[in-house]
Amino acid sequence: MHFTTLTNNNQPISLRRMTRNEPMLFMRFGNRQGVLQWAQLQLTLSASWSADLVRGSAPVGPLITDVKAGDLFTSIGIVVYPHRFKRVQY
Repeated sequence: MHFTTLTNNNQPISLRRMTRNEPMLFMRFGNRQGVLQWAQLQLTLSASWSADLVRGSAPVGPLITDVKAGDLFTSIGIVVYPHRFKRVQY
């Protein structure tokens, strides 16, 4: 990423670019024969960290360290397939 300006807690940071690693793994559960044939449950696990901070190539201040810190993320969602909706007939 390239920044024109960057702040952390309203404090300007002298950081103009940052490379981050962000791998993600997701799994979907559900099939076409289940109760909800038009939906699947999705579980996502991901991480994000700055390669620069891991290498420790240069000393950085606490504001930059906070911005470059690594984080773990998880999410649960529903994937909807509209083309699988069945037409109700009376």
